[in-house]
Amino acid sequence: MRFGLLKLTLVLVMNLLVLGIILLRRRSEVARARKRVYFLKVYESGSTTVGGVLARYADKQNLNFIFHKMDPLTYGTLISWPGSWLLPEAGRNGGVDILTSHIKYDETKLKTILHSDPEEILSVAIIENPWSQFLSAFETFKVAAEMPDIGSSPNPVLEYLSNFEKHRSRITAVDRRRQHRRADGKRNYAGLRNLLITQFGGSADSAGFPLERSYFNRFVELINREFSLVMILEYFYESLVLFRRIANWRLEDILFQSFAIKNRRQKRGGRDRLWPVAEQQLEKRAKTIHDQYSADDYEFYRYFNRSFWEKVRRENAADFYAEVDYFRHVNERVLKYCDEPESDGPFLVSASPWNLDFEFTKYKCVMLNMDMFDHMESKRKY
Repeated sequence: MRFGLLKLTLVLVMNLLVLGIILLRRRSEVARARKRVYFLKVYESGSTTVGGVLARYADKQNLNFIFHKMDPLTYGTLISWPGSWLLPEAGRNGGVDILTSHIKYDETKLKTILHSDPEEILSVAIIENPWSQFLSAFETFKVAAEMPDIGSSPNPVLEYLSNFEKHRSRITAVDRRRQHRRADGKRNYAGLRNLLITQFGGSADSAGFPLERSYFNRFVELINREFSLVMILEYFYESLVLFRRIANWRLEDILFQSFAIKNRRQKRGGRDRLWPVAEQQLEKRAKTIHDQYSADDYEFYRYFNRSFWEKVRRENAADFYAEVDYFRHVNERVLKYCDEPESDGPFLVSASPWNLDFEFTKYKCVMLNMDMFDHMESKRKY
């Protein structure tokens, strides 16, 4: 009898200790979460999906966020990129917590917008292999459709890359703002060259492409210092888990609905549309030309791919990869739940070494399926 009472007492004590640890962890997570975030939305690199994660977090935490819009609004004159900003009314006077945009990176001007001590801002970005990014951008910017002599070629991509100098006078050289549209509204296809370098703020105005080596080295070291994390699209789950750990967010906060990523194949019309089986050798030729055409981008990508894995190696390897597998599983289960209209009750996610237990409701599914523009409109309305 006495032994049984002692055992029961020990169980109660252990349960109280576990509860105390959970409560302390929850308070710690809330206190340490990074809520001032700048996300450089790199073209054609899965950035729309990441932007949706950030916008949902801002909505949930009642934070102010803004993103780029090609219309004249308040912050247009502050940024060295065409267009301007879309922001909710609350953000005009209350400061900005999260900013995500297709802009040319400018640390000084961005910190002016965020009104923050530089140490408070978590700067992150996501990049993709330059060849894949180029093919996606080539389709998105409708190069073949808007330039008939390129579009009528048996292989528009190879024609564009092989005869870039011939087309250059009509394409228009990249101006100092690196905008992908000219003043007359037509697209500036020369901007497809070294798109990564350009959007991170690298300038060829004085050095030309390829960039002079000492300039390039200083440039990538500067970006490495100013960005806490440059994610890699090819390792999307690993990237979000690493971001969660750096930002001290909860696992629920990084659940995602894949917007542009899942539609990429459809958007390109499928791989075979650009490269029929009989033209695989042409793809190799085009890829070889692109290696030289955007040589700086490839070196930039290799640099930050190494940097990404160096950051991963600083984590506990077994724990990190176990969390990646767990996150992938939870995200898939949540998406499945959200796609089942007959499931009325909440989806329960049990506690794990990486998260407290939480419920995912149909309302949260609605939030999950909203992109940045949807979240912005919801904040402007309410």
